[in-house]
Amino acid sequence: MLLFNEQHEQLNVRDVTDGLKNLNDLSTPTIEDVQSALGNYYNQALQLQAAKYQFKAELAPTRALADQATFLPGIGGKILAELKKIICGILDGSSTEDQIIQAVLSALASIIPGGVFIKALASIVVKYLLSTGITAFCGAA
Repeated sequence: MLLFNEQHEQLNVRDVTDGLKNLNDLSTPTIEDVQSALGNYYNQALQLQAAKYQFKAELAPTRALADQATFLPGIGGKILAELKKIICGILDGSSTEDQIIQAVLSALASIIPGGVFIKALASIVVKYLLSTGITAFCGAA
């Protein structure tokens, strides 16, 4: 798996994984927090990719409507559903913290444009999954 930061520099996956193991300072996010973060960071990753490839068209209809909810309505929930398919297909109730982190990173890298790793997003998703538990997450409708 390849991960890149916002400056398009390749990251060491082991360093990223280690950085996601201690999230005690992060408050437990709600599902709405996760969906909002996924939508906002997906939009941010799109903007980063557009800048990288010098895409000339605006990725939002207007600046006034550029927030995620208007530009990509419901995208956070749709991304979470896709993450759930990927993660629940490879993890179960006996999965370790390392396996959960690796699954989240792989899933995010496959969905977020350009494999851009955004630590705040990964931290929210990992914290949510560790707090909720894989069994509850995968069993939730």
